[in-house]
Amino acid sequence: MADGDEDGRRYIYLDPDGTGTGQGWVFVIVAGETGVVYQTQGGGHRCVQYAQEGYLIPVFGRDLDRELKEIFVHSD
Repeated sequence: MADGDEDGRRYIYLDPDGTGTGQGWVFVIVAGETGVVYQTQGGGHRCVQYAQEGYLIPVFGRDLDRELKEIFVHSD
């Protein structure tokens, strides 16, 4: 989590230690000029950094990403 940057926006890192994985939360970020940028890491071993400015909407439920995993994660 970071307070701010030279650009005047606030940066929030989602799940920085990875403990939220598998807990049933999905975060939807609706893009907008809010002054708050949410960041997370993805890409497995590639360590791709993602960031989006907007409104954070937390959604709780089990297996919410099941269909996305079927599309993007291949288990051959």
